[in-house]
Amino acid sequence: MQETGLQIALGVFGGLGVFLYGMRLMSQGLDSAGGPKMRQMLQSMTGNPIKSVLTGLLVTSVIQSSSATTVMVVGLTHAGFLSLVQAIGVILGANIGTTMTGWIVAVLGFKFDISTFAGPAVGVGVVLIFLGTGKRRALWGEILVGFGLLFLGLMFMQKSVAGMKDIIQASPFMAGMLKTYSAQTGIFAVILCVFIGTVLTIILQSSSATMALTINFAYQGLIDFPTAAALILGENIGTTITAYLASLGMSLSARRAARAHMAFNVVGVVWAVVLFSPLLSLVTWLSPGNVATRMAAFHTTFNIINTMLFLPFVGAFAAFVVRLVPGEEKPEERHLVYLETTLMATPELALVATRKELQRMAQKSIEMFRSVIQLFDQGQSKAVELAKQVARYEDEIDGLERELTTYLAQIIREPLSGETSAEVAACMNMAHDFEKIGDHCEAILRFLQRKYDKKLSFSEDGKEQVHAIATLVERALQLLEKYVTDYDANFIKEALELEQQIDKMRGELRDAHIARIVEGRCDANTGLIFIDMLTSFERIGDHAFNIAQYISHQRDKSKSAA
Repeated sequence: MQETGLQIALGVFGGLGVFLYGMRLMSQGLDSAGGPKMRQMLQSMTGNPIKSVLTGLLVTSVIQSSSATTVMVVGLTHAGFLSLVQAIGVILGANIGTTMTGWIVAVLGFKFDISTFAGPAVGVGVVLIFLGTGKRRALWGEILVGFGLLFLGLMFMQKSVAGMKDIIQASPFMAGMLKTYSAQTGIFAVILCVFIGTVLTIILQSSSATMALTINFAYQGLIDFPTAAALILGENIGTTITAYLASLGMSLSARRAARAHMAFNVVGVVWAVVLFSPLLSLVTWLSPGNVATRMAAFHTTFNIINTMLFLPFVGAFAAFVVRLVPGEEKPEERHLVYLETTLMATPELALVATRKELQRMAQKSIEMFRSVIQLFDQGQSKAVELAKQVARYEDEIDGLERELTTYLAQIIREPLSGETSAEVAACMNMAHDFEKIGDHCEAILRFLQRKYDKKLSFSEDGKEQVHAIATLVERALQLLEKYVTDYDANFIKEALELEQQIDKMRGELRDAHIARIVEGRCDANTGLIFIDMLTSFERIGDHAFNIAQYISHQRDKSKSAA
């Protein structure tokens, strides 16, 4: 029995939904399973434009989503890890990497029996998910289920589009419409097809899904190769909307990266439309196979040529984007600067931004500590001003810990790899230790206020000793600021040496000061304040070393400083 138009439309719609859900599951699983490596790759392999392009290509090929990569790039630019030039290079590579999906669909979806691997993939994947909830094998189960659903959706679309072909062939009006608006009829028809491809991709929020649908229509003969190619050009514009939406509310640099993605694709489509016939001839010569593989080849060829045209002029293009999105970065008034709610969909990217927030906590801890030591040196003349300064830093650090913990608590509820879960927990603990450092700085402030209220004074030896241990503590804090976002293997050795020096000096100074009190060379009240200050210095050193261990992934979570 022949299917009705409504049944066919519902079949296409349902198949598209299954395809999209499968793509989402597979992409999320791949991102979670390989996220830490992808993040490190994006941070370390972007030294020059060529490396940036290769990084974008590789990352997108692995996680199978140019939108995810581009959103990741926008977030990394927002967090200050990538410059605009580096971000543009990664985006160029991501545009090439996303063409891999078209090849997978064209080769596996139209040259093999989909049911032979789609069904088993879903079955094995579901078993892995049930056996490993919250574990790494559950993530691989998600990947397999996503892979299977992707091709099951493609199979549903194939069957429905085949039925649609019979209806269209039986209708002279519909057949005439397709022929009239074929991209072969002229430049205006090409532009119309580009527009349709753009709108369809914006609606579906997935260029891969639009690509799969386009391949199905072309493979069944509903549209010709030129029309399919023009639709693909439109899909390249439509896919930029995801990164653009993600950049809204982010920093100026992030908005520029998103706008660079859009400008790059639009300019590329413009030259491709102008040289449409020669480009089609080139692709037909390169890929003489069926229309499905020819479309995948068109998508790849277009993006490779576009990247090669732009690559020598990345610097000039970045300057153009700066003029396109003018302005200066404005300091944020809220506690969190780098973390945005839009980053929660990509935990690995959120962790990159979290490290930048932790670096801000380190900077504020250093400034707070310096203010306390300045109060010790300058005495009562600046006591009110410096006390307000310390209180402001304390409020900022407390706010950062509270907001960071709330943010990370939402991320950790999602299914994450073991490595990512450990990283989230480490970041929460680091935020807590930074807050404790602020508390001990505030405690030293109270000791000094008590000293000034009672009009007590330290001996010259006492002042020198305070400065000696304070210098070590400040070095420990500076070490955290440097390495919390840029870990080095030798860092933990230096951190351990400083912690041991602080502990040793605290013990020696405490014993020497008690001896002075016993001998009557020091006032007992002053001596008690001195000893309390030494204890706080030592506690700050302990918390700094805790953070160093978390940074180095060597911290035993069962231990914590008081």
